[in-house]
Amino acid sequence: MENYLKNRWDQEELIGVNSLVKKDGTVVIINFTSVKLDSGIKYFIQPVCDTTISSLEKYDDDIWTEVQPLCSFKDKATGNTYVGGEGGMGNEGFVVCLLPNGEPNWGLFFVNSNPFYDIKINDGIIEAISSSDLKFLIDLNFPEKVKVETI
Repeated sequence: MENYLKNRWDQEELIGVNSLVKKDGTVVIINFTSVKLDSGIKYFIQPVCDTTISSLEKYDDDIWTEVQPLCSFKDKATGNTYVGGEGGMGNEGFVVCLLPNGEPNWGLFFVNSNPFYDIKINDGIIEAISSSDLKFLIDLNFPEKVKVETI
């Protein structure tokens, strides 16, 4: 099976919209919003729909953005490495799952998370910490299931 994500990851690029992109070319568009409350800001993340890399490129041939890795964590149980970092604009962040052979399995990208500077795994959940004092909790088995907490 062709890994649609590999060539772009090798060029340090990911799709520059709130999304989860998988190695088979499937893209899950993600809605990431915040609401100001008297008690602070509450964040909401939810999958919206499935599409494909080719479908996105059909309407916009410039969907890719440069990324810069800043941190990583190797899961000894699976051999996978999880990489976090920033997008080209500075307010963006990403988390990528690399298989033991170094090929990307999936990549999450957020346009308003700020860069991820720390990443670890705790009880099957990736904890990615962004420079905006947010902790993104990503399910290892269902990476489209993301929760956000303030630190």
